[in-house]
Amino acid sequence: MKNSTTVVKTADMLAQFDEQENAQLVSATLAMDEGEDTIAEAIATIAVVLGTKPSWARYSMGRIVFWETLQNQGKTEDAIKSKWQRVRKESGIVIPESDDPEAKRKAEQRAKAREVFSEKSDNDLQTEMAQLLANPTIARLDSAKKISKELATRQKEFGKDAKAEVLALRKAIKAEIDRIDDIIMFEKLLAELQSY
Repeated sequence: MKNSTTVVKTADMLAQFDEQENAQLVSATLAMDEGEDTIAEAIATIAVVLGTKPSWARYSMGRIVFWETLQNQGKTEDAIKSKWQRVRKESGIVIPESDDPEAKRKAEQRAKAREVFSEKSDNDLQTEMAQLLANPTIARLDSAKKISKELATRQKEFGKDAKAEVLALRKAIKAEIDRIDDIIMFEKLLAELQSY
């Protein structure tokens, strides 16, 4: 994988797939580039090989095989990332928690830090931040920074939820459009969409 972190393939990760499963992953990954009609089948194959709730090692190794296969095909990091996100979303693969003790410790730390803000609304946090910034000291700036980070995290989570809802609606609309075979209905639908 060609990104900012070094990937170390542990023995546990390397033992996740037999030759047939590895070949299926590589083949399905390559099929992601062949066109829209092969993508659904490729995603289904990847989901079968990985499972929808894989272990951290299995998920990581599957992701590495996917990335390395597409990198060898000359794909950019952004293109690969986009394709992997599509695979995850459309297959329902859940990202497992890391089994790394350091990652678990950091996740617990983040959860504990956010717990302080759980009872407060966005407006309450914004008011508190304004009060802290009214008479700035190093400690108050540090507190304001934590509040700002919490507000940004909440906004990001809201954006993810809204995006997921839009994607679900878009998928439902496409399914309905695929059922239409009347040209007059298509013309009316197009005129309606263009009026927005």
